[in-house]
Amino acid sequence: MFRELFDSMDQWRPKVLVNTFDELEATVLSEMKKHLDVFAVGPMVAAGGSSNEERIHLYKHDDADKKSVEPTNQGGTETARLRLDRVQGSPRSPPAGAASCRAPRRRSVLTKRYMEWLGAQPERSVVYVSFGSIASYTKQQIEEMVEGLLQCGRPYLLARRDGLEEGARHVLENAQRSGGHGMVVDWCNQPEVLSHPAVGCFVSHCGWNSTMEAMAAGVPLVGVPSMFDQLTNAHLVEEEREIGIRGERNSEGVLAGMELARCVELVMGQVRKQWR
Repeated sequence: MFRELFDSMDQWRPKVLVNTFDELEATVLSEMKKHLDVFAVGPMVAAGGSSNEERIHLYKHDDADKKSVEPTNQGGTETARLRLDRVQGSPRSPPAGAASCRAPRRRSVLTKRYMEWLGAQPERSVVYVSFGSIASYTKQQIEEMVEGLLQCGRPYLLARRDGLEEGARHVLENAQRSGGHGMVVDWCNQPEVLSHPAVGCFVSHCGWNSTMEAMAAGVPLVGVPSMFDQLTNAHLVEEEREIGIRGERNSEGVLAGMELARCVELVMGQVRKQWR
């Protein structure tokens, strides 16, 4: 299938839209343009705090839209004219830690809670932690993460994903009950959080959307990649753009608490301005 796909690319020279921008990946885009008509259209991120902003969805369809699809024939292949949908509100993709079944009222209450908490924190003081909605972390990793955040002594906002194993969930619940200086939430609007003036660092799995959102908000990263393009993205963050640092896992594949604390202090300490 992939062979046929690339053969067709050679034949038709398709136009490809890429969620990046020239200043970020100039060399890569230049090489790609030798073979494809590539257009950098990024950063495609929702503006923080603009939940009522009108946005264009390239894929969203409702019953009314189906009536407007007009089948045609071109070269024996049935195609359709798909209308771009203008919708109010909902973001293009679920924010980190989001569960699709959550009711709007529940999200509204959560948003008010963590935004009020952020508003009470000093500027650039909060460590925001989220590892996306795919990877699952062990009890040991969660314990080390909490230990590292406590060592930092900085306020933190941690967005946990659904489906954590029982032991890992208990670790976070105990950390929350013990008071301290952190807040654990089941869901948050990530672009809105990153654009808040209280946020000074983003501990991330370095998924592409999260990386772009951090760049757009000017928030330095502590990268903790584990799979797919995350490793490449972490390299881009640390080595190419120098807008963050990658945490090193130990021999067991765990990011130790001391290592997390070290990385956070590097990007939020005396030299933090160089990361912004």
